[in-house]
Amino acid sequence: MAPEPNDRDLAALLFTWQSRRVTTAQLARAFWPGSPSAAARRLGVLRRSGLLGALRCPWLRERLLHIPCRAGNQALADCGLLPEAWIGDRGRRGAEPGPALIHDLQVVDLRLGLEESGADGTTWVSDHQLRLLRWAPGREGRVPDGLFSYRHGGSSLKGLLEFERAPYRRRHALELFARLAARHPDRTAFMVATSEARALTLRAWAAEPCGWPGPPQAIAFGAYAAVADGGLEGGLRDLFGRPWTPPEPV
Repeated sequence: MAPEPNDRDLAALLFTWQSRRVTTAQLARAFWPGSPSAAARRLGVLRRSGLLGALRCPWLRERLLHIPCRAGNQALADCGLLPEAWIGDRGRRGAEPGPALIHDLQVVDLRLGLEESGADGTTWVSDHQLRLLRWAPGREGRVPDGLFSYRHGGSSLKGLLEFERAPYRRRHALELFARLAARHPDRTAFMVATSEARALTLRAWAAEPCGWPGPPQAIAFGAYAAVADGGLEGGLRDLFGRPWTPPEPV
């Protein structure tokens, strides 16, 4: 008989559904911090009970990726955590170590860094969720890698994550800035690049007269390694190259 999923199990299943493919280490960091062996044991229970799927990945140290499955989605829907219409949605199944998969796993790392430094994980809306929602009228177009709320002092602010998977051309970056500012005027855009050098390039383009069209305090720039580790405290820079500070609530 399959075990009844507890609250932490359900949170891990929802995190996996949002992320599409996650490693044991990432789920341990999110839900079993400091207890990787406990995480491995419980995730094994969830897999054997049919609530969590897996892909074999010989190239990974852990040899597998966790993926959503229909039974796990049903458990989430039964608790009101997933719309009934999305129960059959299990996303991409590929496990080859290509750019798309590496990007997805790095976005998970960035999410974890942000959540550990003030972002509210319960408010996270993943790029996969946004793609499903954009099929509604008026929601076409590219989506950010995540939307979320974060805390600053006693205030709750809104942010979005945009991770540069492959180097943007200047024209494409300017188009992206315009789109983000227009569609998400109430959010801070956290622009994360693969390196400090790329983050500097993005910031330089955004600082041009025709660059970032939103309020200067509504955009920040960082590098993957630093943000994955420190999140909102991971060396983010503002439009002018100064250490980023959250905007004052309106």
